[in-house]
Amino acid sequence: ILACPIGNAAREDPSLSRTSTSANHELLCLARDRSVLFVVEASQNLGGGRIHHSTTLSSGSDNHLPGQVLLPFQRMGFSPDLLSDDEQVVVDMHPHWWTIAPISVLLAVLVFGGLGIVGLGGDGMLWTIGQVIIGLLVLAVLAIFAKRYAEWSTTEFVVTTERVISRKGVFAKNGIEIPLDRINTVFFEQTAFERLAGSGNLGIESAGEGGRQTFTNIRKPNLVQAEIYNQKENYENRRLTKMGQASSGAQPAVSESIPDQIAKLDELRIRGVLTNDEFQAKKEELLRRM
Repeated sequence: ILACPIGNAAREDPSLSRTSTSANHELLCLARDRSVLFVVEASQNLGGGRIHHSTTLSSGSDNHLPGQVLLPFQRMGFSPDLLSDDEQVVVDMHPHWWTIAPISVLLAVLVFGGLGIVGLGGDGMLWTIGQVIIGLLVLAVLAIFAKRYAEWSTTEFVVTTERVISRKGVFAKNGIEIPLDRINTVFFEQTAFERLAGSGNLGIESAGEGGRQTFTNIRKPNLVQAEIYNQKENYENRRLTKMGQASSGAQPAVSESIPDQIAKLDELRIRGVLTNDEFQAKKEELLRRM
């Protein structure tokens, strides 16, 4: 995502100058994702931004909703083929970086420590055995790091305009999807360290067999909680709007009065479609309903 001050954005696209910049003017910037140009309010909390306005520069299929959260310098990895019609990704993130931080630090210590020891020089059998042991330790930790990184990079927590999705697994995949309209409560838990690191656990209680689901190592869980509630409210509003449009579009059938029906029967009699006896029988039947 490339960003520039809002003044430059307005010059590139005059329609963007109509966007309100009354609050946090200095935090509004222009971002471009393939063929879509949009105004983003920078969010230091989520490390991303919130879209205020978007416009298509050329033909393309990229659609962004106002309010969508974008993480900087990271393209959404969730496949659009898995989305339903009119469904948009709002939040797409991997677990917090702390998930792989300890093993990364250990690997760095072993590598640089091993290089330092080798640089000191030495000879003899013990020195050779020591080098072999350090090399084996580095390889073992490197294998563990590769496994942790693969698990981290293939674990996704996604919030769309219709559901919450969690998927993980390097080779064997497993996941869960929770429709927004079935979510009852969203809560988060953070220790003192997790608050400093910006990590925590997110819990979702929903109607159904699953009951309560807990997602660990979520970045900024308090803001993700607020975003889920926001999308849930938007989803309910859209559904109520569609129901209202459907009910207003369905016009009830207007029943004709009995005199009008008799008049139409008489026209059929005159045209020879009905005989006099058939006309009289239908007429008497209608008159009895009055």
